[in-house]
Amino acid sequence: MLHFKRFISDASSSLESFNEAALEAFQEAESRLIHGLNEQSTRELIPEHIHSVLDYEALYAQSRRYHEHLEFLLEVKSQKLFLK
Repeated sequence: MLHFKRFISDASSSLESFNEAALEAFQEAESRLIHGLNEQSTRELIPEHIHSVLDYEALYAQSRRYHEHLEFLLEVKSQKLFLK
């Protein structure tokens, strides 16, 4: 089993190209990283108070109590997709 200290997941789409979509996803991840590093206070959340994607991010970042809910992301074997 692999152990990661940090995990970032993002999604993006483009009608133009894969590269454009990937760049947008990386820019969003970079923006969240900068925001997280500059955030003055951390919000203490419980699952019942989740209302947005950013709430999920804060929940999983604040405590190892909820990490088991993310294990399925690390257990999936990677597959290559071939687009025609």
